[in-house]
Amino acid sequence: MTAPVVLISSWLKTATGKAAVVEAPRIWLPTNANGVILITSNRDWRFKTVQPLSQAIQSKMLRDLDYGSNPLEVLPLYQNGQVGAVEDADIASKKYAEAVKQLANDWQLHVLTETQDSIRAAVLSSRISVLASLLALFALGLAMVYLRRSAAFKAERNLAIQQRDMSERLVQLNKLAALGQIAAGVGHEINQPLAAISAYTSNAVTFLDRARPKKSAPISPE
Repeated sequence: MTAPVVLISSWLKTATGKAAVVEAPRIWLPTNANGVILITSNRDWRFKTVQPLSQAIQSKMLRDLDYGSNPLEVLPLYQNGQVGAVEDADIASKKYAEAVKQLANDWQLHVLTETQDSIRAAVLSSRISVLASLLALFALGLAMVYLRRSAAFKAERNLAIQQRDMSERLVQLNKLAALGQIAAGVGHEINQPLAAISAYTSNAVTFLDRARPKKSAPISPE
């Protein structure tokens, strides 16, 4: 009996990722090839069966004292129809849903889960999924609002920078225009006296040329 127990513990550890621990509301029922429950936390269920045995098999087991003098009766859960397979269509009407894992040496591990707890767990899981979806949508909405506000803020900032650059350029252009006007005025004021001086100088040269006596040509000797 040791080998199957080790196999069961090994399978449970592999399936759950930790040491085998019986946790409510699940019930773990390891059975041998004849469907006899050998390991259980409920002493009243030990040496019960999960399926009816023929009279010949029962007589042989009792005669060989394989399980002492314990009567090999079907566990009431199975006898009363309170257990159904997980894939059954009417599993909701059963008290327990059964999943069976095939082990070595024709041993089986029957895992019973209360259907009401499973339904509540499914409802809770669906509610959590809906809540998670709503939270995801809310987060997505916040992200979209943030992106839109960020884009609007960047656009406003770029517009403000452009307006500031334009204002600075206009200020520079106004300064250059004022400087050009000043330069034109100064040039005009300087050119007028220079033109007058040039005109007076030209006239004086002309008058001096007119007043200067002309030289007579020399007489050549004959």
